[in-house]
Amino acid sequence: MLLKTPVEVYWILTDRCNLKCNFCLSESDSAPRTQELTAAQRERVLHDLIEAKVLKVYLTGGEPLLIPETVDYVRRLRAHNVFTVLTTNGVLLDGQSIGHLADCGLNRLQVSIHGSTPAMNDEIMGGPAFDAIMKNLDAISKSGLDLHIKITATRENIEDLPRLLERLGAFGPS
Repeated sequence: MLLKTPVEVYWILTDRCNLKCNFCLSESDSAPRTQELTAAQRERVLHDLIEAKVLKVYLTGGEPLLIPETVDYVRRLRAHNVFTVLTTNGVLLDGQSIGHLADCGLNRLQVSIHGSTPAMNDEIMGGPAFDAIMKNLDAISKSGLDLHIKITATRENIEDLPRLLERLGAFGPS
């Protein structure tokens, strides 16, 4: 059987990010880039993904929530029954955006965290993130969204991973 459409697409909406994770390959600042797609070009990509009947789209980056239209992209992909995953560092989320994502029918929300304490996590992520992420993980788990937590093992956090997993157990299935 020959498929006539891509099964899944990883759409890097931006290389920009509000953090500077020490392991990340993306350009880590939030300044606009001249080589980044414009809103009109992203609109064309979205149209092409929908027209091609792609089965699954991962919206990722950098930090995709730096793109103002991201929640709208989720809504429009889901309206065309595209399985949609949003990968974020979790810092730019809030109760309202989490509610919008749930209302849009987002299939999966992937959030990164890399340490069991603010000091450990924020050193790895290159900025204050831990408290916002933990608050948002709680809100996400209450929203009914399918939450996947992403952890990158590094030299800095390898010994901390058991404590982090224990701490994150509160967000797992009950």
